[in-house]
Amino acid sequence: MLTEKRVANEKHVANANTVIQGAKLAVELLRTTSESTNTPYLRAIAGASALLMDTVVVVRKNKEGCLRMAEQVVTVITALVGICTNNSELSPSILNSIATFSETLQKVLIFVRNQVGKSLVKRVIRHLEDASALSECQSALGHAVQLFKLQCEIATAAASAQIQAISTKRNCEFVNLVMGSESCSTLSTLHSRLSDISLLPGSPQIFHGRDTELQHVVSTLIAENSSRIAILGPGGIGKSSLALAVLYNQEVATRFQSERHFIPCEWAQSAGDIAAALLSHFALEKRGNPMKAVLQHLSRRKSPCVVVLDNLETAWEVPEGRSAVEEILSHLSDINMVHLIITMRGEERPMKVRWTRPFLRPLSPLSDMAAKQVFCDISDMANSGDQVEELLLFTDNLPLAITLMASLVSFEGASPVLFRWKSERMSALSELSTGADKGSNLGTSIMMSLTSPRLTAVPDAITLLRLLSILPDGVTDSTLAEMKLPLGNISLCRATLCRTSLAYVQHGRLKALVPIREHMRAFHPPSRSLISLLQDFFYQLVNLFAKKWARDVGGGLVQRLSADLGNIHSLLHIALEAEHPSHETIACIIDLARFTEVTDLGSWDLLRSISETVEESEDPDLQGQYFIALSRVPNLAMSAAMYMQKAIIKFEAAGNVSAQAMAYHDLCLHCIIQQGDTNKAQETCRRALVLARSTDDHNVLAWVLRRMAGVEHQMGNLRSAWAFTLEAHAHAQLAGDLDTEFSCNINRVSHFITAGNYQRASALATDLISLAKGLGIENSERGLAPLVMMGEIHLRKSEYDEARRMNQILAETLRREDETKAYYALALRNTFLIDVCMGKNITHESIDGFRRLRNGAHWVAICDLVGADLFQRQGALACASELYTKCLAAARGQWAETTNECFQRLGDNAAAWSRMDLAHEYYVLHLVQSRKMDDYENTHQALRRLGDIFFYYADDETARSLFTLSLEAFTLMDIHRARADCLFGLGQLSKRAGDISNAARYWQQALPLFERSSQQDAAHRCKVELASCN
Repeated sequence: MLTEKRVANEKHVANANTVIQGAKLAVELLRTTSESTNTPYLRAIAGASALLMDTVVVVRKNKEGCLRMAEQVVTVITALVGICTNNSELSPSILNSIATFSETLQKVLIFVRNQVGKSLVKRVIRHLEDASALSECQSALGHAVQLFKLQCEIATAAASAQIQAISTKRNCEFVNLVMGSESCSTLSTLHSRLSDISLLPGSPQIFHGRDTELQHVVSTLIAENSSRIAILGPGGIGKSSLALAVLYNQEVATRFQSERHFIPCEWAQSAGDIAAALLSHFALEKRGNPMKAVLQHLSRRKSPCVVVLDNLETAWEVPEGRSAVEEILSHLSDINMVHLIITMRGEERPMKVRWTRPFLRPLSPLSDMAAKQVFCDISDMANSGDQVEELLLFTDNLPLAITLMASLVSFEGASPVLFRWKSERMSALSELSTGADKGSNLGTSIMMSLTSPRLTAVPDAITLLRLLSILPDGVTDSTLAEMKLPLGNISLCRATLCRTSLAYVQHGRLKALVPIREHMRAFHPPSRSLISLLQDFFYQLVNLFAKKWARDVGGGLVQRLSADLGNIHSLLHIALEAEHPSHETIACIIDLARFTEVTDLGSWDLLRSISETVEESEDPDLQGQYFIALSRVPNLAMSAAMYMQKAIIKFEAAGNVSAQAMAYHDLCLHCIIQQGDTNKAQETCRRALVLARSTDDHNVLAWVLRRMAGVEHQMGNLRSAWAFTLEAHAHAQLAGDLDTEFSCNINRVSHFITAGNYQRASALATDLISLAKGLGIENSERGLAPLVMMGEIHLRKSEYDEARRMNQILAETLRREDETKAYYALALRNTFLIDVCMGKNITHESIDGFRRLRNGAHWVAICDLVGADLFQRQGALACASELYTKCLAAARGQWAETTNECFQRLGDNAAAWSRMDLAHEYYVLHLVQSRKMDDYENTHQALRRLGDIFFYYADDETARSLFTLSLEAFTLMDIHRARADCLFGLGQLSKRAGDISNAARYWQQALPLFERSSQQDAAHRCKVELASCN
């Protein structure tokens, strides 16, 4: 019987190991797919799945249920690999399903993590709760499997084969390692060659008649260290072709190699859009100020580069945005070794740029000879024929018109085209007589192309061109397929437009040139139904970002939305032309404002433009959302707080209690960060909490409780902060929100630090660092929080070398990402504070470097503290006292920890003046404040300093008691410098009592602690005292 049971158990273990091993291979494949496709949410799913599989191995309870869920997760992962491998872009509906699965996976991970390490009592108490959670998780996973069922059937075979290939590959890794030297060399050479390939559009294969202009630009680029050139002229004149010919010129290619950059800006409506285009082109992280990131990226380059901004006129011609566009050009032109080229319609150059002289004159039509060469190269006709010259008369020698005419001739022949021209020109001119192409041979050439037999044979091609006329970013094949457009054969339509030169493909996106798009919109606009299809598709994409952007740790969703930002703006502008824009349009603009807030890409102009429309709306909930969005717009006449108050009123009218609670939550945050008013923040957050408790929304309640905990902690109410954090943590788990649970645990680390429990704080922070890495958020501001906490622990324990190293790592990581991050500024501030503690040579000017990185009264106060500490160390006691007093006035009643620091520093300052009565008063205030805050370390720091006061007044018994009591606490907390101070004081007491041997024993214990905490002056004093004992 026992043998059978053991065999069954061994089979069960073997089966579990097989499941986990297969699951880990599937996760590895998903991670690889995520890196190669950058599909939104895949990185988060891969990270959470890996953590899940590692946790299932050690789970103690509900092992069978956890294994079944792991198998279900693998099924979905396998489907996702196939879906994402076979589709370059996914529809908003599929992306939403993937985002939902990511949320489900977090709930599963929370449940499984709760099954590890529970005591018997806890397992019994939570039995029913666990059963319910298990059932909910299995049901959600079952739904996900059904949702991806069709894709599973298609993808399973291919993905399973890839998993098997990974397994086989691992068996060959030893051989690869043996032969690694040669292989690495080959790969290195290949990578080097690939890195030289610039992501440029194709070189213009037919290019005549611009030799003078080409030589002018090329010679300027070669001769100058940095040049600024504007290529100007009317539409269809060949400005973009000239710019590309310059980039592909042999001399330019040799000098700049892979540093040749062509950035289309035809879709850009504002300076923010141009910044977005630059950021996307250089593949920089979408964080913080995008233009600042671009300028820093270009400034750090060691080799010269040439940057072409093509079709810049759209953004520059907007009067209210012109100055901002010119500011961008000015900043780009100021960077050494950056050569700037712009192409623009018209003859006026933007201001604020010192354009390289002599100016390149605006382009004129081609010469007759060059026009013939272009025509004959495209149409393959003999250039001596009379028909060629007659046809060219109809083109005005404009390159685009010549290209369209030659494309017609290449298919129809010269005679039929001439006949059609003569017979159709009058009707064409009549149609064009009221448009922008009035009397234009270019416009007539476009119309003839539209009526050519090649195009009329594929009627849907015209429909596709109508669509392209309102999509300045163009569109990918996969997006066309996902839109469910009324097009019979998309591939044939695409090919027909390209063959007739009405469209072209650039970086996998089908586009139409600006003159053709403008002509189509003026004379052949898309139907209302077609526009609605496009709007529905892109509105869903924007809404997905607004709701679930935080889950996409890999940034794939930002990248996807950035690629279609021009299309979205175009569709929204069209929608706003209606007398009464739809509710969906207004909601999309509000959602898009969230994208601008998070990424700093695009502009706020659309949001500002709908104020009257929103006011006329009878939907208070929509109005509330609008006011919340407005509260995030910088530099508005009305304050953010006033917009939030208006939103609260609207949400109340709409009966949306959750939104009302979150509006109060945002207002609380505003009070803390922008106003520095902690008391008002506390009052506001209490209102939010009352509302949140009246809902059944665990997410909202968790967010509000966590914010309340932060406010209470900042005000020095540690016990209530603890209670709010634990409650928030519980609701985050009920909501299956691992992100909020992670943030709650950051609160817990902070509480442990204040309580002086550095061992628990360090252990929890270490776990969170591993969790952040597993979730793929290790370089996000939230993911770096545990690292910040570890630095704080080292600093408090006076392990200054470790604290400094950790803050330097943090600062360097964030400097590469975005220097405006709050943690970057804090890391620099802490580094300077540590340098003051270690006695390093720093200046007040260097402190200003990090002071400018953030705003707010609290930040000013904590920066002033560092400056005052430096004055104190330099012996400028009066300056230090004045600055400490200023900090105390700002902090008192607002920021408990800063207030406490000020009490301690003012006491130290008074003691340095030998004003022991005043020092005593400040140390007593320091003690009272520390006790009120339950700050264990600072309570004993105050007691130790009071011991110094009693030593000064020769009350040796009291001093000895205080030093001894503090020493026990500092030993428990393992704070090296404070232990050394206590031991040194006890040694002084023993010396005064004539007990030299005991004094020496204390000083011998103190010396290595002073050295461990890098206190060289104190260590020297200790050595002097020890020497006197001999």
